[in-house]
Amino acid sequence: MEAAVESTIPGQFSPHLNPNEQQGEEDLRSCPNEFDEDTPSKPWNFILPLSLVLLLTLFLSWWDGHFKATGFLNAFIRTDALGVMLESLFITLIVTLAFFLAQKFPVDKILTHFVKGGNNLMSVILMLGLIWAVSNVSEDLGFSKFITSHVVGWIPHYFVAPILFLLGALISYFIGSSWGTWGLLMPLGVTLAHHSGSNILLVIGAVFASGTFGAFASPLSDNSVTLCTILDLPLMKYSRTKLVPALIAAGISTIMFGVMSFIMK
Repeated sequence: MEAAVESTIPGQFSPHLNPNEQQGEEDLRSCPNEFDEDTPSKPWNFILPLSLVLLLTLFLSWWDGHFKATGFLNAFIRTDALGVMLESLFITLIVTLAFFLAQKFPVDKILTHFVKGGNNLMSVILMLGLIWAVSNVSEDLGFSKFITSHVVGWIPHYFVAPILFLLGALISYFIGSSWGTWGLLMPLGVTLAHHSGSNILLVIGAVFASGTFGAFASPLSDNSVTLCTILDLPLMKYSRTKLVPALIAAGISTIMFGVMSFIMK
């Protein structure tokens, strides 16, 4: 009876297992050790490129703008943001490549992962290009002027910020782009704030916050799509998990924008 219930001590073979079962048990115990040896933890391979691109973006933004403006903050306003980001990315790419080569990573493996990662991001890039095109077309067709002419007069000024936030959150969720939402609603928000007498800073903040809602919670968001593609996660399940806390935050934000509309006149 005791032999029948005898437990197997880790690292030893059980006398009640046949040779095949014993070999399988040994393979299972050796898998984690082999995985750790083949894929050692190297957090600096992530921390260094991320920190470098952020620091370079900030520094080059100031460096580019300080030739065109006086003052530290004015330099960031006058900078060429697109050019600075491209320069930061290229410098980071070169430094990261040299960093990986110094660790004796195979060149063919680096190139393979680089191309594969670029292919995974193509759908995101195409989606953003289409959204920006829609933003430009709507502005050329006079979307902001049309809405303003039909809205101003019957919406009280203290409702402008919360309504724009809710409208932007709805748009950003269905198009999945914060930039697209900002491009669509920012001209409208500034025009509405000017004509209705609302606080323009509060309205701009509401538009920015509404775009962030969709970028975080939408299954079409480039952030969600990119993360799920890289980590091989189920996109819809991941997005549904984030939707509940996002809706709670959106409800609190709507109330706060309404309250601040009475305070900031």
